[in-house]
Amino acid sequence: MIKIFIFAVIMAFAKAPEKTVIKVNGMVCSFCAQGIEKKFKAREEISAVSVDLDTKTVDLQFKDGKIMSDDEIKKMIQASGYDVVSIQKESGK
Repeated sequence: MIKIFIFAVIMAFAKAPEKTVIKVNGMVCSFCAQGIEKKFKAREEISAVSVDLDTKTVDLQFKDGKIMSDDEIKKMIQASGYDVVSIQKESGK
């Protein structure tokens, strides 16, 4: 019982991985989405990438303790031929 309580306390204070939502102009097809996903998945900081063509967003989930600067993210998106409208960072817990 004590072990469960200690685990629950540790998990309550554990920091969740960082998440970033990028609003992108110019993405119109699944080929666009695949290209962006492939570029970000190749980065060691990224644990997951999700591209939503309907909302024109790219969601990046970072590994614990890892992040990318807004400038790095913008450069990667622009190098793919798209424009960054906004970058919203969400911290864990």
